[in-house]
Amino acid sequence: MTNAGRVRNILFALIQTAAAVYMIAEPADGYVFVAVILSFSLLLMGAKTIIYYFSMARHMVGGKRMLYMGVLLLDAGAFAVSLDSIPRAVVLLYLFISHAFSGVIDVLRVKEAKDSGYPFSKFTLATGIINLVSAALCIVFINSERTAVYIFCAGIIYSAITRIISSFRETRIIFIN
Repeated sequence: MTNAGRVRNILFALIQTAAAVYMIAEPADGYVFVAVILSFSLLLMGAKTIIYYFSMARHMVGGKRMLYMGVLLLDAGAFAVSLDSIPRAVVLLYLFISHAFSGVIDVLRVKEAKDSGYPFSKFTLATGIINLVSAALCIVFINSERTAVYIFCAGIIYSAITRIISSFRETRIIFIN
């Protein structure tokens, strides 16, 4: 990572942290921000995945899976944006799905590395476990508006911390002779 990339990561992490602190301080406004951010991020991820499919993935083995995933993400985002007031349960279900999916992927990645005999990252394992705990909290407190804000803000703060940590990590380069 270049020095400009490191500075950009740190600045973005500070903006994330400031936004999370604001949402925690004002949970009523924070819930609206959470709903808007989730809705538009689903739309953007869906559009990005569909563009990726048409530019590259359609030529790959299993590339249609990217098209299906993009359409599902785009549809979920469009559904969330079209609602006038998004119910608490929908926001927490979206948070549950995203945290559970990320957590399962991280844990399976660590398991695969361990089974293959490669050194596995304890950081990735911790991230997976934290995501799974967050997913469980989404289900336990499904009727609480404040819980949606707090879980989302905790995820943003954790993401900001990992960005800052990765900015200060040494960049590893593999040379093949």
